[in-house]
Amino acid sequence: MELVEEDLLYLRKEKLLPQGFMGAVFADMPGGKGVLVEKVLADYPAKRAGLEEGDIILSFAGFGIFSEQALRFRIKRIRPGTPVEIEISRRGEEKTLTITLASKPK
Repeated sequence: MELVEEDLLYLRKEKLLPQGFMGAVFADMPGGKGVLVEKVLADYPAKRAGLEEGDIILSFAGFGIFSEQALRFRIKRIRPGTPVEIEISRRGEEKTLTITLASKPK
């Protein structure tokens, strides 16, 4: 309940809730088996967490990811500054990374 009250206070002041941002460009994978990382932007959370171009994101914060749209939906619902575990496949090897999301640039 405390988080809801905090969100309402923020909404009254700012008119929008803060949205998480990773700093990467994504693309759907054929067959809906994860999301391809096409580009990782320097100086943003994705790069700092060790995400690389060519990685495939399989899950985000415990949710299976089957499309770019689903990943973006999940990212936007996490508050900036929150650490999140993501499961990836890199050259056939699965890994878990922790990424701390930033605020979406204006």
